[in-house]
Amino acid sequence: MIFYKNFILFTFIILLNYGCSSLPNNIAGNFRDAFDAIGAGIFGFDDYPITKEMVDAIPYASLRMKIGKGSAGLLILESVEKKSYTWVSADNVFIVVNKNGRIIETAGLTNNLKESLTTKLEDSFFENPVILDSFVKTTRFISLDNPPVNNLTLEVSLRFIGTEEVVILGQNKELQLVEEQIENKYIRWKFTNKFWLDPETGFTWKSIQQIAPNIPPVLYEVTKKPAL
Repeated sequence: MIFYKNFILFTFIILLNYGCSSLPNNIAGNFRDAFDAIGAGIFGFDDYPITKEMVDAIPYASLRMKIGKGSAGLLILESVEKKSYTWVSADNVFIVVNKNGRIIETAGLTNNLKESLTTKLEDSFFENPVILDSFVKTTRFISLDNPPVNNLTLEVSLRFIGTEEVVILGQNKELQLVEEQIENKYIRWKFTNKFWLDPETGFTWKSIQQIAPNIPPVLYEVTKKPAL
């Protein structure tokens, strides 16, 4: 009930600042439509511009998310629990992101990540990517719902790349880039995830991840940081 009231307040603020006629249908990301289009073999959607003024008008933490070549949308922070952040779109797509910036659970997609079991070695790497060895190898187990898969094994290799300048809503940030190669040879799934971290706090401002072999990569940028 609290979140429902907050979402109504958020909608009211958007309407107040931009007017009903200028409010796009995908202001918080109509990701189901994007997936329907992907299933039909249609790729490429125009993004509605998400501006700093729009984000500043919203009294909640937010992130911009784009799945494959679908249109980008704005998600609002719904809750924080055990250093994990739950973000939600207007059409009830949920993603849960852990303290390392990794997507560990989703809901509302055509194939959802139900669980992602990471290791202490992985957590240690994200806390100190610069001072650790060039490569850290570990194993992860994930569970999916379509098709149902329990404890799919992924071989994981983490590598610190260096410092890059990233622009989010017109603001330049000097961030540390960590690349993570995930692989399951049996199903021939291989992908390189990327995380851009704040060098002082370790907070992930931007990431590209593939959460399932039949889901396009997910790109997100944090447009307003949650209170830590």
